[in-house]
Amino acid sequence: MTALRYAAWVGVVAGLVLAGCGGGDTPSASGPRPIFGDGKLDNTRVVATVNGENITERMLDLRQEELTGSDKARFGGPEGRRLLVRKMVDELLRVRAAEAERLDLDPTVSRVLIVQYRNAMDLAKNGTIVKGVEPTVDQVREYFERNQDRYTKLGTMHASHIACPTREQAEAAYEAVRSNKMSFSTAARKLSKNPETAARGGDLGWFNKGGFVPGIKDSDTFTEAVWGLQHGINPPLQVGDTWHVVMVHDIQYERPQTLDEAYQRVVSDLTPELQAQAVRDWSDQAQQAAKIEYFGEFRPGNGKTAKELLERAFYAKDPQQKADLLTLLIEDYPDDEYTDDAMFMAANVYLDTWGDRRKASFFLLALLRKFPDSDYAADAQYLLDNLDHPERIQPRSIEDLRK
Repeated sequence: MTALRYAAWVGVVAGLVLAGCGGGDTPSASGPRPIFGDGKLDNTRVVATVNGENITERMLDLRQEELTGSDKARFGGPEGRRLLVRKMVDELLRVRAAEAERLDLDPTVSRVLIVQYRNAMDLAKNGTIVKGVEPTVDQVREYFERNQDRYTKLGTMHASHIACPTREQAEAAYEAVRSNKMSFSTAARKLSKNPETAARGGDLGWFNKGGFVPGIKDSDTFTEAVWGLQHGINPPLQVGDTWHVVMVHDIQYERPQTLDEAYQRVVSDLTPELQAQAVRDWSDQAQQAAKIEYFGEFRPGNGKTAKELLERAFYAKDPQQKADLLTLLIEDYPDDEYTDDAMFMAANVYLDTWGDRRKASFFLLALLRKFPDSDYAADAQYLLDNLDHPERIQPRSIEDLRK
């Protein structure tokens, strides 16, 4: 979800929930609680009234934005908008009847309203925290250098073909071109049995290995098959039930991308990490500033020291229990001498058990950030640098290690 769509969605949800949640409050003196719109002053054209209550054009527009799936298409266009107004009338009548019956006091309804309010406000606050969080040029460069293997420019091939139903016809087309009796494009127009590509003189354009080519049936199989061919005209090749004579015009082989080429993709990859870190930093500061107390079995460590929790985690047989114990240690004892041990162990649990690189990265980055002088720092950096290379982290054989 882009930042723009995220912000728009947060605004819509927050407006709806704030307008609709009150957990039993009575309507204000200025009138009943709104169920459409966004709570702002609305002077747009009135499109309907229900018992004297207005439904405006802006309310209709915002209600239309809420639609998803098939409803989006059903209520689009002039006729659809007219139908949607009728639907809004029904919704308004039902909601006002529910209010009259005080159904907002029903525990199930109250719980739904509370959950919606909590989620909307939490999401809205996250939106304000991450607003404007973008990587600097230096951060982009460092991330690119650390993860350069992720950024490659795929190889592409430019080729033309002549499609024939039999090998004999393909051989005849091949000989006609090879002996210069016909140009390739002429032969494709006259001899190819694929009308769509024949109209283009057989030209397939540029494509990737295993990629899509318009007009070619099972083009992923076709592009895989032709990828190893040489420049120029090639002898007939069978792919599925069709024989192809292929002319390779040019090949651009796969290569590492430059930073300039990969820049926007690096920004897209790095920004969520920075935003997640911003949310974690805000939460850490808020918790430090707040007066928080835990009681009974919920107190830090549940009576156990960080060392005892680490030992329990070490001997736990169930991976989820191990991960939970380590997470509790990190949460309950953020500055203990064993916290970096727990972070490093947690990263390895998520990698070894579930192959969860995102969660492993979270713990490794936290370790390096909070404990840069830890004995685990070098190993944590190595794991972080090689999360995209499982064979370097979990070698299957001595040969993998030697690589």
